[in-house]
Amino acid sequence: MQTLLGMIDALDRPIIDRARRLYSPFGNQLDREAVCQVNAAMGTDLATALLYVHFESKLLASAPVGQAKSDTRPMQIAIVPGAFYKEHPEVGGDGSDLQRISEERGWDCQVIPTESLGTLLENAAIITSFLEERIATRRVILVSLSKGTSDARIGASLRGDLFERLCGWVSVSGVVHGTRMADWLIDRWWLKPVGHFMCWRHGADRQAIKDLRTIGSPLTKSMPPRTFPCVHLVGFPLRHHLSCRRSRLWHQRFCDRGPNDSVVMLDDFLVMPGTVIPFWGADHYLNSGRNESAIVANLVELLSDS
Repeated sequence: MQTLLGMIDALDRPIIDRARRLYSPFGNQLDREAVCQVNAAMGTDLATALLYVHFESKLLASAPVGQAKSDTRPMQIAIVPGAFYKEHPEVGGDGSDLQRISEERGWDCQVIPTESLGTLLENAAIITSFLEERIATRRVILVSLSKGTSDARIGASLRGDLFERLCGWVSVSGVVHGTRMADWLIDRWWLKPVGHFMCWRHGADRQAIKDLRTIGSPLTKSMPPRTFPCVHLVGFPLRHHLSCRRSRLWHQRFCDRGPNDSVVMLDDFLVMPGTVIPFWGADHYLNSGRNESAIVANLVELLSDS
């Protein structure tokens, strides 16, 4: 599992070393409350490093991802794209890099045609319909990007029977419990006209934003039991790692609540089932100089028994 972790550069080693010393008394008992206390007393950067060390330790102690299966069906990679993947493909929410790598390796890779600004229920229906058509004849590995993970989680709660037949699920920068970004936009009454205009401009349903709230969202409901491998690739940025003005702005808005990747709170993953692969030095958009699509492709290989 060591190969799934990146290198820590010299600039960041002191804070990682400090986090490892701080982590020693906690071990696997690290929880949200402890992270919150460190965040308040010692700052968001150290709390982020502490969480990274926690998931690094768990990853190194865990069994290899995937299990050997005798399955002769052809492999199918199904990408659940992120929000705005049609309007802003340059962000990478369409999975174009993974599609390119899949073509080079001769893999069958398709994007599930969800609505880029659709509600969770709308997109969940599209995902389950796609899986229903393919799951019987193919070994399907689901790769969900950002909001695509939210869409897929609702699909799993509605059609757990389909998801239990997946060969694996790789979530990349997944929004697993909603985002405080949605809370921030909805709770400020003076932003409502702006929100209505943006939804009208993009042909989006305002419900799609409400769905992503951290309280009262459909995402607060538990997922059905899993019998397939689930992997979360998650960015762990310090302030100086943030890749753009948008990331810096949202990270600052959330840092009083704890470590975040500029869209989701990183302590959400403390209670998520599956394997977390911490991606050091990357924010939600995974712009760290490393090729995250190559890591996803390596995970797909592990899950596919190829």
